[in-house]
Amino acid sequence: MTYWYLTTDTVPFYVSIWSLKGTENYRFYGAVFGIVGAVHGARVLDLIVMSIRGRQLRLRSETSMIRTLMSNPMISRTLSLVAKKEAKDSQSVRHPKPRLATLVARSLGRMWKRVFSRQSFFGVESEHFSTVYALQEILVISSQTYQSYRASNLLPRPELNVIMVALLVTNCWTTASIQIFLRKSPELGRVFTFTYNAMVGFGMMTIVPLLIFIPCIEGFDLQYKYLKNQNFIFEPLTLVTLVLENRLIFAAGLFDFATKLIPHLSIMLSLVTVSELLGRGDVKVVPVLGVQFSHSNIKTVPNDLYLRWHPLVGIYFDYGELTDIPFQMFLSPAHVLSFVGNQIETIPTLAMLPAGAIIPELALSTNPLKEFPATLMEPTALIMSMNVQHTSLTSMPEWVKTNTKVVWAYGTPFCAAPMTDPKFADRVMCFERPAGQDLAFPIALLDALYPY
Repeated sequence: MTYWYLTTDTVPFYVSIWSLKGTENYRFYGAVFGIVGAVHGARVLDLIVMSIRGRQLRLRSETSMIRTLMSNPMISRTLSLVAKKEAKDSQSVRHPKPRLATLVARSLGRMWKRVFSRQSFFGVESEHFSTVYALQEILVISSQTYQSYRASNLLPRPELNVIMVALLVTNCWTTASIQIFLRKSPELGRVFTFTYNAMVGFGMMTIVPLLIFIPCIEGFDLQYKYLKNQNFIFEPLTLVTLVLENRLIFAAGLFDFATKLIPHLSIMLSLVTVSELLGRGDVKVVPVLGVQFSHSNIKTVPNDLYLRWHPLVGIYFDYGELTDIPFQMFLSPAHVLSFVGNQIETIPTLAMLPAGAIIPELALSTNPLKEFPATLMEPTALIMSMNVQHTSLTSMPEWVKTNTKVVWAYGTPFCAAPMTDPKFADRVMCFERPAGQDLAFPIALLDALYPY
Protein backbone atom coordinates (compact mmCIF):
# COMPACT_ATOMS: atom_id res chain seq x y z
CA MET A 1 0.00 0.00 0.00
CA THR A 2 2.90 2.38 0.69
CA TYR A 3 4.12 2.15 -2.92
CA TRP A 4 0.65 3.01 -4.19
CA TYR A 5 0.32 5.87 -1.73
CA LEU A 6 3.60 7.35 -2.91
CA THR A 7 2.20 7.63 -6.46
CA THR A 8 -0.84 9.73 -5.49
CA ASP A 9 -1.30 13.51 -5.67
CA THR A 10 1.76 15.51 -4.56
CA VAL A 11 3.57 12.66 -2.81
CA PRO A 12 5.78 11.85 -5.87
CA PHE A 13 7.51 15.17 -5.17
CA TYR A 14 8.94 13.72 -1.97
CA VAL A 15 9.85 10.47 -3.74
CA SER A 16 11.98 12.41 -6.20
CA ILE A 17 14.14 13.55 -3.28
CA TRP A 18 15.62 10.07 -2.80
CA SER A 19 14.77 8.28 -6.06
CA LEU A 20 16.41 9.29 -9.33
CA LYS A 21 13.69 7.39 -11.24
CA GLY A 22 10.83 8.86 -9.26
CA THR A 23 7.84 6.54 -8.88
CA GLU A 24 8.69 4.37 -11.88
CA ASN A 25 7.28 0.83 -11.41
CA TYR A 26 6.00 1.75 -7.93
CA ARG A 27 2.48 0.59 -8.78
CA PHE A 28 3.85 -2.75 -9.95
CA TYR A 29 5.94 -3.09 -6.81
CA GLY A 30 2.92 -2.22 -4.70
CA ALA A 31 0.72 -4.77 -6.46
CA VAL A 32 3.21 -7.62 -6.00
CA PHE A 33 3.98 -6.79 -2.38
CA GLY A 34 0.26 -6.34 -1.78
CA ILE A 35 -0.48 -9.84 -3.05
CA VAL A 36 2.27 -11.34 -0.89
CA GLY A 37 1.05 -9.35 2.12
CA ALA A 38 -2.54 -10.44 1.51
CA VAL A 39 -1.46 -14.09 1.39
CA HIS A 40 0.46 -13.65 4.65
CA GLY A 41 -2.49 -11.90 6.26
CA ALA A 42 -5.01 -14.50 5.10
CA ARG A 43 -2.77 -17.28 6.37
CA VAL A 44 -2.33 -15.69 9.80
CA LEU A 45 -6.06 -14.92 10.04
CA ASP A 46 -6.87 -18.50 9.08
CA LEU A 47 -4.57 -19.82 11.80
CA ILE A 48 -6.14 -17.51 14.38
CA VAL A 49 -9.71 -18.46 13.45
CA MET A 50 -8.93 -22.20 13.38
CA SER A 51 -7.15 -21.98 16.74
CA ILE A 52 -10.03 -20.07 18.34
CA ARG A 53 -12.58 -22.56 17.04
CA GLY A 54 -10.50 -25.54 18.10
CA ARG A 55 -9.42 -23.91 21.38
CA GLN A 56 -5.87 -24.92 20.62
CA LEU A 57 -3.16 -24.07 18.11
CA ARG A 58 -4.19 -25.49 14.74
CA LEU A 59 -2.09 -25.34 11.61
CA ARG A 60 -4.41 -27.06 9.18
CA SER A 61 -8.10 -26.66 8.50
CA GLU A 62 -9.00 -30.20 7.43
CA THR A 63 -10.01 -32.76 9.99
CA SER A 64 -7.48 -35.45 10.72
CA MET A 65 -9.70 -38.32 9.69
CA ILE A 66 -10.51 -36.84 6.29
CA ARG A 67 -6.87 -36.04 5.58
CA THR A 68 -5.70 -39.50 6.60
CA LEU A 69 -8.37 -41.29 4.59
CA MET A 70 -7.68 -39.14 1.55
CA SER A 71 -4.02 -40.11 1.78
CA ASN A 72 -5.14 -43.65 0.93
CA PRO A 73 -4.75 -43.95 -2.87
CA MET A 74 -7.65 -46.38 -3.27
CA ILE A 75 -10.08 -44.21 -1.31
CA SER A 76 -9.00 -40.97 -2.95
CA ARG A 77 -9.17 -42.53 -6.43
CA THR A 78 -12.64 -43.96 -5.79
CA LEU A 79 -13.98 -40.71 -4.38
CA SER A 80 -12.46 -38.82 -7.28
CA LEU A 81 -14.21 -41.02 -9.85
CA VAL A 82 -17.52 -40.76 -8.00
CA ALA A 83 -17.18 -37.00 -7.72
CA LYS A 84 -16.37 -36.66 -11.41
CA LYS A 85 -19.38 -38.77 -12.37
CA GLU A 86 -21.71 -36.85 -10.09
CA ALA A 87 -20.33 -33.55 -11.34
CA LYS A 88 -20.79 -34.64 -14.94
CA ASP A 89 -24.36 -35.78 -14.32
CA SER A 90 -25.31 -32.66 -12.40
CA GLN A 91 -23.77 -30.37 -15.00
CA SER A 92 -25.56 -32.11 -17.83
CA VAL A 93 -28.90 -31.63 -16.07
CA ARG A 94 -28.64 -28.28 -14.31
CA HIS A 95 -25.46 -26.52 -15.40
CA PRO A 96 -24.50 -27.29 -18.97
CA LYS A 97 -21.53 -24.92 -18.76
CA PRO A 98 -19.65 -24.37 -15.48
CA ARG A 99 -18.95 -20.82 -14.43
CA LEU A 100 -15.61 -19.26 -15.20
CA ALA A 101 -15.04 -18.47 -11.52
CA THR A 102 -15.53 -22.13 -10.61
CA LEU A 103 -13.06 -23.27 -13.26
CA VAL A 104 -10.50 -20.69 -12.11
CA ALA A 105 -10.92 -21.72 -8.46
CA ARG A 106 -10.49 -25.39 -9.34
CA SER A 107 -7.45 -24.66 -11.48
CA LEU A 108 -5.82 -22.62 -8.72
CA GLY A 109 -6.61 -25.36 -6.21
CA ARG A 110 -5.05 -28.04 -8.41
CA MET A 111 -2.03 -25.82 -9.08
CA TRP A 112 -1.53 -25.18 -5.35
CA LYS A 113 -1.81 -28.90 -4.62
CA ARG A 114 0.72 -29.79 -7.31
CA VAL A 115 3.21 -27.23 -6.02
CA PHE A 116 2.78 -27.12 -2.24
CA SER A 117 1.19 -30.41 -1.13
CA ARG A 118 3.25 -32.90 0.88
CA GLN A 119 4.48 -34.91 -2.11
CA SER A 120 4.55 -32.07 -4.64
CA PHE A 121 7.66 -30.29 -5.93
CA PHE A 122 7.93 -28.01 -2.89
CA GLY A 123 6.43 -30.56 -0.48
CA VAL A 124 8.17 -31.92 2.59
CA GLU A 125 7.93 -35.48 1.23
CA SER A 126 9.14 -34.61 -2.26
CA GLU A 127 12.10 -36.53 -3.64
CA HIS A 128 13.54 -33.15 -4.68
CA PHE A 129 13.15 -31.59 -1.24
CA SER A 130 16.87 -31.27 -0.47
CA THR A 131 17.65 -29.78 -3.88
CA VAL A 132 14.79 -27.30 -3.72
CA TYR A 133 15.74 -26.32 -0.18
CA ALA A 134 19.39 -25.80 -1.15
CA LEU A 135 18.38 -23.57 -4.08
CA GLN A 136 16.01 -21.67 -1.83
CA GLU A 137 18.77 -21.07 0.72
CA ILE A 138 21.18 -19.87 -1.98
CA LEU A 139 18.62 -17.36 -3.27
CA VAL A 140 17.69 -16.16 0.21
CA ILE A 141 21.28 -15.81 1.44
CA SER A 142 22.26 -14.04 -1.78
CA SER A 143 19.40 -11.56 -1.53
CA GLN A 144 20.07 -10.95 2.17
CA THR A 145 23.77 -10.43 1.44
CA TYR A 146 22.93 -7.86 -1.22
CA GLN A 147 20.54 -6.05 1.12
CA SER A 148 23.13 -6.08 3.92
CA TYR A 149 25.69 -4.62 1.51
CA ARG A 150 23.29 -1.83 0.54
CA ALA A 151 22.56 -1.20 4.21
CA SER A 152 26.26 -0.83 4.95
CA ASN A 153 26.44 1.89 2.27
CA LEU A 154 23.15 3.67 2.91
CA LEU A 155 22.18 3.12 6.53
CA PRO A 156 23.80 5.69 8.83
CA ARG A 157 22.78 3.87 12.02
CA PRO A 158 25.57 1.48 13.09
CA GLU A 159 23.34 -0.47 15.47
CA LEU A 160 20.95 -1.44 12.66
CA ASN A 161 23.87 -2.39 10.44
CA VAL A 162 25.16 -4.66 13.20
CA ILE A 163 21.73 -6.29 13.47
CA MET A 164 21.56 -6.87 9.70
CA VAL A 165 25.01 -8.45 9.53
CA ALA A 166 24.43 -10.51 12.68
CA LEU A 167 21.20 -11.94 11.26
CA LEU A 168 22.91 -12.73 7.97
CA VAL A 169 25.90 -14.49 9.55
CA THR A 170 23.67 -16.37 11.97
CA ASN A 171 21.43 -17.50 9.14
CA CYS A 172 24.42 -18.79 7.18
CA TRP A 173 25.77 -20.91 10.02
CA THR A 174 22.63 -21.89 11.90
CA THR A 175 21.16 -23.87 9.01
CA ALA A 176 24.22 -26.10 8.78
CA SER A 177 24.42 -26.41 12.58
CA ILE A 178 20.80 -27.49 12.87
CA GLN A 179 21.25 -30.08 10.12
CA ILE A 180 24.32 -31.50 11.89
CA PHE A 181 22.97 -31.57 15.44
CA LEU A 182 19.57 -32.93 14.41
CA ARG A 183 20.75 -35.30 11.69
CA LYS A 184 19.14 -38.24 13.54
CA SER A 185 15.80 -36.46 13.47
CA PRO A 186 15.47 -34.89 10.00
CA GLU A 187 11.80 -33.96 10.51
CA LEU A 188 12.61 -31.96 13.65
CA GLY A 189 15.61 -30.45 11.90
CA ARG A 190 13.40 -29.25 9.05
CA VAL A 191 10.93 -27.68 11.47
CA PHE A 192 13.68 -25.77 13.31
CA THR A 193 15.41 -24.76 10.09
CA PHE A 194 12.32 -23.41 8.35
CA THR A 195 11.07 -21.71 11.51
CA TYR A 196 14.41 -20.01 12.08
CA ASN A 197 14.74 -18.99 8.44
CA ALA A 198 11.28 -17.42 8.56
CA MET A 199 12.19 -15.52 11.74
CA VAL A 200 15.48 -14.24 10.27
CA GLY A 201 13.79 -13.21 7.04
CA PHE A 202 11.04 -11.44 8.97
CA GLY A 203 13.62 -9.65 11.07
CA MET A 204 15.74 -8.46 8.14
CA MET A 205 12.97 -7.58 5.69
CA THR A 206 10.22 -6.39 8.05
CA ILE A 207 11.47 -5.45 11.53
CA VAL A 208 14.57 -3.48 10.45
CA PRO A 209 12.72 -1.55 7.69
CA LEU A 210 9.96 -0.72 10.17
CA LEU A 211 12.51 0.62 12.65
CA ILE A 212 13.76 2.88 9.88
CA PHE A 213 10.41 3.84 8.38
CA ILE A 214 8.25 4.44 11.47
CA PRO A 215 10.03 7.74 12.37
CA CYS A 216 9.41 8.90 8.79
CA ILE A 217 5.71 8.08 9.11
CA GLU A 218 5.49 9.93 12.40
CA GLY A 219 6.96 13.04 10.77
CA PHE A 220 4.58 12.98 7.80
CA ASP A 221 0.95 14.11 7.72
CA LEU A 222 -0.80 11.30 5.83
CA GLN A 223 -4.08 13.16 5.49
CA TYR A 224 -2.77 16.38 3.96
CA LYS A 225 0.36 14.78 2.48
CA TYR A 226 3.10 17.08 3.70
CA LEU A 227 5.97 16.91 6.18
CA LYS A 228 5.14 18.24 9.59
CA ASN A 229 8.61 19.77 9.87
CA GLN A 230 8.80 22.14 6.91
CA ASN A 231 12.37 23.14 7.76
CA PHE A 232 13.81 19.65 7.11
CA ILE A 233 15.21 20.82 3.75
CA PHE A 234 17.36 23.33 5.58
CA GLU A 235 18.72 20.64 7.92
CA PRO A 236 21.40 18.80 5.89
CA LEU A 237 21.81 15.92 8.33
CA THR A 238 18.08 15.19 8.46
CA LEU A 239 17.72 15.47 4.70
CA VAL A 240 20.69 13.20 3.95
CA THR A 241 19.50 10.62 6.48
CA LEU A 242 16.01 10.67 4.94
CA VAL A 243 17.38 10.18 1.43
CA LEU A 244 19.73 7.33 2.35
CA GLU A 245 17.26 5.43 4.50
CA ASN A 246 14.46 5.66 1.95
CA ARG A 247 16.80 4.50 -0.80
CA LEU A 248 17.40 1.42 1.32
CA ILE A 249 13.75 0.78 2.15
CA PHE A 250 12.18 1.27 -1.28
CA ALA A 251 13.15 -0.68 -4.39
CA ALA A 252 15.62 1.23 -6.52
CA GLY A 253 15.10 -1.01 -9.54
CA LEU A 254 13.87 -4.41 -10.66
CA PHE A 255 16.94 -6.23 -9.31
CA ASP A 256 16.63 -4.54 -5.92
CA PHE A 257 12.91 -5.31 -5.97
CA ALA A 258 13.62 -9.00 -6.65
CA THR A 259 16.11 -9.22 -3.77
CA LYS A 260 13.52 -7.66 -1.46
CA LEU A 261 10.78 -10.00 -2.68
CA ILE A 262 12.71 -13.30 -2.42
CA PRO A 263 12.91 -13.32 1.42
CA HIS A 264 9.17 -12.63 1.66
CA LEU A 265 8.40 -15.55 -0.65
CA SER A 266 10.80 -17.68 1.39
CA ILE A 267 8.94 -16.76 4.57
CA MET A 268 5.65 -17.78 2.98
CA LEU A 269 7.10 -21.08 1.74
CA SER A 270 8.68 -21.76 5.14
CA LEU A 271 5.38 -21.19 6.95
CA VAL A 272 3.55 -23.51 4.55
CA THR A 273 6.24 -26.17 5.00
CA VAL A 274 6.24 -25.90 8.79
CA SER A 275 2.45 -26.18 8.76
CA GLU A 276 2.75 -29.37 6.71
CA LEU A 277 5.38 -30.78 9.07
CA LEU A 278 3.62 -29.85 12.30
CA GLY A 279 0.18 -30.48 10.86
CA ARG A 280 0.76 -34.20 11.30
CA GLY A 281 0.76 -33.54 15.03
CA ASP A 282 -2.96 -32.69 14.75
CA VAL A 283 -3.67 -35.96 12.98
CA LYS A 284 -4.84 -38.67 15.29
CA VAL A 285 -3.72 -42.17 14.38
CA VAL A 286 -6.53 -43.88 12.54
CA PRO A 287 -7.51 -46.99 14.49
CA VAL A 288 -7.02 -50.38 12.91
CA LEU A 289 -9.93 -51.20 10.63
CA GLY A 290 -9.38 -54.94 10.47
CA VAL A 291 -7.23 -57.76 11.83
CA GLN A 292 -6.36 -60.85 9.81
CA PHE A 293 -4.31 -63.88 10.74
CA SER A 294 -3.84 -66.09 7.71
CA HIS A 295 -1.99 -69.39 7.28
CA SER A 296 -0.91 -69.48 10.91
CA ASN A 297 -0.54 -72.17 13.57
CA ILE A 298 -3.05 -70.54 15.93
CA LYS A 299 -4.90 -73.29 17.81
CA THR A 300 -6.99 -71.26 20.27
CA VAL A 301 -8.45 -67.77 20.42
CA PRO A 302 -8.55 -65.78 23.69
CA ASN A 303 -12.05 -65.35 25.06
CA ASP A 304 -11.60 -61.68 25.97
CA LEU A 305 -10.76 -60.20 22.58
CA TYR A 306 -14.13 -58.46 22.44
CA LEU A 307 -13.04 -56.46 25.50
CA ARG A 308 -9.51 -55.73 24.30
CA TRP A 309 -10.26 -54.78 20.69
CA HIS A 310 -12.25 -51.77 19.55
CA PRO A 311 -14.96 -52.15 16.88
CA LEU A 312 -13.48 -53.42 13.63
CA VAL A 313 -14.59 -53.91 10.06
CA GLY A 314 -13.39 -57.49 10.08
CA ILE A 315 -11.70 -60.08 12.28
CA TYR A 316 -10.11 -62.93 10.35
CA PHE A 317 -8.56 -66.12 11.71
CA ASP A 318 -8.20 -67.91 8.38
CA TYR A 319 -6.34 -71.08 7.45
CA GLY A 320 -5.15 -71.85 10.95
CA GLU A 321 -5.57 -74.79 13.33
CA LEU A 322 -8.65 -73.71 15.27
CA THR A 323 -10.98 -76.48 16.36
CA ASP A 324 -13.55 -74.38 18.20
CA ILE A 325 -14.71 -70.79 18.56
CA PRO A 326 -15.18 -69.24 22.01
CA PHE A 327 -18.67 -67.96 22.75
CA GLN A 328 -17.26 -64.51 23.56
CA MET A 329 -15.90 -64.23 20.02
CA PHE A 330 -19.43 -63.76 18.73
CA LEU A 331 -19.74 -60.68 20.96
CA SER A 332 -16.99 -58.89 19.06
CA PRO A 333 -18.28 -55.66 17.46
CA ALA A 334 -17.12 -56.49 13.94
CA HIS A 335 -18.88 -56.56 10.60
CA VAL A 336 -17.13 -59.74 9.49
CA LEU A 337 -16.10 -62.71 11.61
CA SER A 338 -14.09 -65.09 9.47
CA PHE A 339 -12.76 -68.54 10.41
CA VAL A 340 -12.16 -69.90 6.91
CA GLY A 341 -9.95 -72.95 6.38
CA ASN A 342 -9.55 -74.15 9.97
CA GLN A 343 -10.27 -77.53 11.62
CA ILE A 344 -13.70 -76.71 13.01
CA GLU A 345 -16.19 -79.61 12.97
CA THR A 346 -18.87 -78.32 15.34
CA ILE A 347 -19.77 -74.95 16.82
CA PRO A 348 -21.76 -75.53 20.03
CA THR A 349 -21.04 -72.00 21.22
CA LEU A 350 -23.11 -70.60 18.35
CA ALA A 351 -26.21 -71.69 20.25
CA MET A 352 -25.30 -69.28 23.07
CA LEU A 353 -25.83 -66.10 21.07
CA PRO A 354 -27.40 -63.51 23.41
CA ALA A 355 -30.74 -61.82 22.82
CA GLY A 356 -30.64 -59.22 20.08
CA ALA A 357 -27.18 -60.26 18.89
CA ILE A 358 -26.54 -59.49 15.23
CA ILE A 359 -23.62 -60.88 13.24
CA PRO A 360 -23.52 -59.14 9.85
CA GLU A 361 -21.28 -61.77 8.26
CA LEU A 362 -19.95 -65.10 9.52
CA ALA A 363 -17.50 -66.98 7.28
CA LEU A 364 -16.91 -70.69 8.00
CA SER A 365 -16.09 -72.03 4.53
CA THR A 366 -13.44 -74.69 3.85
CA ASN A 367 -13.79 -76.22 7.32
CA PRO A 368 -14.61 -79.88 8.04
CA LEU A 369 -17.83 -78.56 9.55
CA LYS A 370 -20.37 -81.37 10.04
CA GLU A 371 -23.24 -79.80 11.93
CA PHE A 372 -24.70 -76.69 13.51
CA PRO A 373 -26.37 -76.52 16.94
CA ALA A 374 -29.90 -77.82 16.74
CA THR A 375 -31.39 -74.71 18.35
CA LEU A 376 -30.47 -71.22 19.45
CA MET A 377 -31.02 -70.14 23.03
CA GLU A 378 -32.35 -66.75 21.94
CA PRO A 379 -34.78 -66.55 19.00
CA THR A 380 -33.95 -62.86 18.46
CA ALA A 381 -30.31 -63.52 17.48
CA LEU A 382 -29.64 -62.90 13.81
CA ILE A 383 -26.86 -63.83 11.35
CA MET A 384 -27.23 -61.70 8.26
CA SER A 385 -24.90 -63.69 5.99
CA MET A 386 -23.24 -67.03 6.68
CA ASN A 387 -20.73 -68.67 4.36
CA VAL A 388 -20.33 -72.44 4.76
CA GLN A 389 -19.14 -73.28 1.25
CA HIS A 390 -17.01 -76.40 0.84
CA THR A 391 -17.85 -77.80 4.26
CA SER A 392 -19.25 -81.22 5.25
CA LEU A 393 -22.73 -80.07 6.26
CA THR A 394 -25.40 -82.59 5.39
CA SER A 395 -28.35 -80.79 6.99
CA MET A 396 -29.48 -77.39 8.17
CA PRO A 397 -31.18 -76.74 11.52
CA GLU A 398 -34.58 -75.09 11.64
CA TRP A 399 -33.25 -71.80 13.02
CA VAL A 400 -31.57 -71.16 9.66
CA LYS A 401 -35.03 -70.36 8.27
CA THR A 402 -35.73 -67.62 10.83
CA ASN A 403 -32.40 -66.40 12.18
CA THR A 404 -30.44 -65.93 8.96
CA LYS A 405 -30.92 -63.87 5.84
CA VAL A 406 -28.68 -65.81 3.46
CA VAL A 407 -26.51 -68.93 3.74
CA TRP A 408 -23.92 -69.69 1.07
CA ALA A 409 -23.61 -73.47 0.95
CA TYR A 410 -22.06 -74.23 -2.45
CA GLY A 411 -19.94 -77.39 -2.44
CA THR A 412 -21.64 -79.01 0.58
CA PRO A 413 -23.40 -82.41 0.78
CA PHE A 414 -26.54 -80.51 1.76
CA CYS A 415 -26.65 -78.81 -1.65
CA ALA A 416 -25.80 -82.04 -3.42
CA ALA A 417 -29.11 -83.53 -2.25
CA PRO A 418 -32.51 -82.33 -3.55
CA MET A 419 -33.94 -79.43 -1.52
CA THR A 420 -37.65 -79.96 -0.84
CA ASP A 421 -38.29 -77.32 1.81
CA PRO A 422 -39.12 -73.98 0.09
CA LYS A 423 -37.98 -71.98 3.11
CA PHE A 424 -34.54 -73.54 2.92
CA ALA A 425 -34.51 -72.87 -0.81
CA ASP A 426 -35.21 -69.23 -0.04
CA ARG A 427 -32.39 -68.93 2.51
CA VAL A 428 -29.69 -71.34 1.34
CA MET A 429 -27.78 -70.50 -1.84
CA CYS A 430 -26.35 -73.56 -3.54
CA PHE A 431 -24.44 -71.64 -6.17
CA GLU A 432 -21.01 -70.14 -5.60
CA ARG A 433 -20.88 -66.81 -3.88
CA PRO A 434 -20.19 -64.04 -6.44
CA ALA A 435 -16.61 -62.87 -6.60
CA GLY A 436 -15.77 -59.49 -5.15
CA GLN A 437 -17.98 -59.77 -2.06
CA ASP A 438 -15.20 -61.14 0.10
CA LEU A 439 -13.20 -58.50 1.98
CA ALA A 440 -10.52 -60.96 3.06
CA PHE A 441 -6.90 -60.50 2.02
CA PRO A 442 -6.33 -62.14 -1.40
CA ILE A 443 -3.87 -64.74 -0.16
CA ALA A 444 -4.36 -66.75 -3.36
CA LEU A 445 -2.65 -63.98 -5.32
CA LEU A 446 0.37 -64.17 -3.05
CA ASP A 447 0.42 -67.94 -3.39
CA ALA A 448 0.57 -67.53 -7.15
CA LEU A 449 3.34 -64.93 -6.96
CA TYR A 450 5.41 -66.66 -4.28
CA PRO A 451 4.84 -70.41 -4.52
CA TYR A 452 6.15 -72.47 -1.64
